[in-house]
Amino acid sequence: MTLEEYLQKEYSPTSVNSYKNIINRYKLALGERTDKASYTEVLDYIGLLREQNLHPKSLRNNLFAIKIYYRYLVATGKRKDHPCQYLYLKDQINRAIQVESLYPKEILTELYNNYQAKNQENQQRDKILTHPQRRKAITDKFTVPLFSVTFFVSTANTAHLFFQLKMN
Repeated sequence: MTLEEYLQKEYSPTSVNSYKNIINRYKLALGERTDKASYTEVLDYIGLLREQNLHPKSLRNNLFAIKIYYRYLVATGKRKDHPCQYLYLKDQINRAIQVESLYPKEILTELYNNYQAKNQENQQRDKILTHPQRRKAITDKFTVPLFSVTFFVSTANTAHLFFQLKMN
């Protein structure tokens, strides 16, 4: 069984090309010692990728493809052990989205003005709580800010407001 046949059997068609490309780059970097590479050599290759300032998710994708390659070698009997089977990268991936940078102030204002609560009974309450002047009046009355408001816009372009209590 060839590597391509193994990939097509085990993975989705959209992933096969990506894995093949990553594996070919790995094989090109390590040359003849690829099939007999040790844990240290795999780590050195990951270090080389780090020097290229790849995103942590790209590093994980590269390691995943390399693991696939060694699984293939073990499955076909070309290798008895898997050098990086238990290698995991602990790079932090920041998944937070800064909504302020995605939407200009005008759009956020429009979302606020067109906000519709799912429950109509809450519509007026939400408008009062999120209105900047009313919020300022409430927070001025108490010397400590009571809450902060965050906009979240879903893919359906509906605005959701989240309130966070500030405990000081």
